[in-house]
Amino acid sequence: MDKPPRTNTIYTRRKYVVGGPDCAKINPKNLKLCLDDKSDMHPYSEIYLHRMEDEISLGLTCETEKTLVWHVPLRKEDLGSRSRSRSQVEYDGQHFVDRHREALISRTSNIDPVLDYLLSDFILTQEQYDTVRSKGTPQERMRQLYAHVRAWGDPEKHELYQALKSHNRALIRDLQCSPSPQ
Repeated sequence: MDKPPRTNTIYTRRKYVVGGPDCAKINPKNLKLCLDDKSDMHPYSEIYLHRMEDEISLGLTCETEKTLVWHVPLRKEDLGSRSRSRSQVEYDGQHFVDRHREALISRTSNIDPVLDYLLSDFILTQEQYDTVRSKGTPQERMRQLYAHVRAWGDPEKHELYQALKSHNRALIRDLQCSPSPQ
């Protein structure tokens, strides 16, 4: 998004906290900035809101000094009609987790932290969590998880995508780069 630059000096090797509305999920909340002109990778945070208000406030605070170094209002029109992360996840109206169901079932190896995330985020109930965890192999667990995914809307599928991306990064990157299954 196109917003004004920082308002105070920002130093490398210090941690900064990204702040927003109480209802926002910010991941990661803490950023450690570095100076590397050659890198294409820059520290960033994803901010997820179930419902975007007319305007929210975003800020960046130095963790050690507790000083606000950047603050900006963010409006719906700043995001356009669809956010960038959403358009990367959806393709031809089909969500990433639906489109790559077969590959995710067969290739996801690190499922337990994904389940923990979905439980802590109240997407899975304790009973659903226990049912999925009771299965033996990662493939059986993913297949059981997909039995619940069928009833989910896009926000819940997006949370599953984020959890998979956090704990199975190489797999998600590979699926994003591969041609979509027919």
